Amino acid sequence: MNWQIDSLTWRWKLVALVLGAACFAFGQGRWPIPLAAWLAPILLIAYVRSVRAWVGILGFTIAHAVAWEVAYLGMVKMPMFARWGLFTGLSLVLGLVFLADRWAARRSAGFWTTLVFPCGWVAFEFLNGRFSPNGSWGSLAYTFTDQSSFVQVASVSGWTGITFLVGWVASVVHWVWQRRALGQTAWRQAGICAGVMVAVLVFGSVRLWMQPTGETTRVASIVGPSSFLDGGEFRRDVWAYTRGIDLPQDQVESARLHIRSTMESHLLLAERELRAGARIVSFPEANPALTKREEAEFVAAAAELADEFDAYVGLGLFVFRPEAGLPTENKYVLLGPDGSVVWDFLKANLVPGSSHVVGDGILPDVETNFGRLSCAICFDMDFPALLSQSGGNGTDIFLAPSNDWTEVRALHANMARMRAIEQGFNLVRPTKDGFAIVTDPLGRILAKQDTDRPGNHVMIADVPTSGVSTLYAIVGDSFAWACIAGFLVLLGSARVARLD
Repeated sequence: MNWQIDSLTWRWKLVALVLGAACFAFGQGRWPIPLAAWLAPILLIAYVRSVRAWVGILGFTIAHAVAWEVAYLGMVKMPMFARWGLFTGLSLVLGLVFLADRWAARRSAGFWTTLVFPCGWVAFEFLNGRFSPNGSWGSLAYTFTDQSSFVQVASVSGWTGITFLVGWVASVVHWVWQRRALGQTAWRQAGICAGVMVAVLVFGSVRLWMQPTGETTRVASIVGPSSFLDGGEFRRDVWAYTRGIDLPQDQVESARLHIRSTMESHLLLAERELRAGARIVSFPEANPALTKREEAEFVAAAAELADEFDAYVGLGLFVFRPEAGLPTENKYVLLGPDGSVVWDFLKANLVPGSSHVVGDGILPDVETNFGRLSCAICFDMDFPALLSQSGGNGTDIFLAPSNDWTEVRALHANMARMRAIEQGFNLVRPTKDGFAIVTDPLGRILAKQDTDRPGNHVMIADVPTSGVSTLYAIVGDSFAWACIAGFLVLLGSARVARLD
């Protein structure tokens, strides 16, 4: 078949590769631009389809690995060689999806071939998100979290539905281009894609418009002082004490006094907000950090506050256990109105390169006077399959204590927002060194605070007490699995298709 795209000069092929990689770099990650995310697959499909297969896969793999290095600069805490190995391997696998699209398009002129690329892209992102230790990182879907009407499709298909639509539009653009090269009219078939996009936007707009307002409860998200800082100065004695390193007795006592002082500061901040009417008070992940010895004291004192004010108090604890020579515990302890421990949840996923006790991955939940509460910790929110438990148990308010850093703060907050849209819960995300946010079940931000600066931070929000039902919470990842099956079927169809 004499495709117009085959006649591109090498100059324009190189332009398509470089611009496509640049759009991938700035269409996701640290500097997400939605327009760049739409353009990236269009340009890279043009490149891969216009060159020899081996040149296409080689050029794509290198360009896409570089794009990811730029997009996630400062986010992936791995040694350089390990990071580049990861990016290159994943880029090679994604490049095979582009090659599959190229092969199918050359074997048949049928409109059905436009589905090969989006189904393959969904298969790549879904399987990577399901089985990779990095979760769903690397998906362009999170770029669109602020596109309120468009992103509501995640309540039906999950995050992969967004990936599918971006990929399908790119594939249809090329299909129309190729039909014009043959002097054929392609607008009728392309209208199918346009109609689906319009339907998605209408659905999202109606969903946003119909969202009811109801009762709310007051929630305080509090970032207290760091256990390792004193007046901005790093405390080496505390660092050594929490790790069981031998110290002179006076330094041990000094470290213990500082940790207790930090604990008291946290409790005073919590008491102030409870007196002001907060029904839930929550601290972020690892705020404070302490040893097993101080943990019991801190929990007991917080339990007295919860009992006194008939409220819930959530503690994000990073517990060192030097006396046992055991790994740390990264946990979230929720205390109920009677002072009892409602749950003691251990973080279920390890950030690559970290080490702490890993929990069983069963999300706790409790029925309260202001809806059903559940929780997960920071990195756990990057695993859509784990969060499916919240949709299954009808969670109304989801507590997600987190701890970020400058480069990752915006993207990581958007990833958590996507989980709220998928599962239909109100999200409360107290965060240290990042963006603390509260959203409604449609991902709309109700409160936001930048905590990536010194000092204590308090964010108050009136949070709706009811979540919403979503189709995704019922059917789970059926759409993604259908795309995987569809990808294989489409490749089989292309294999037996007659060459045009």
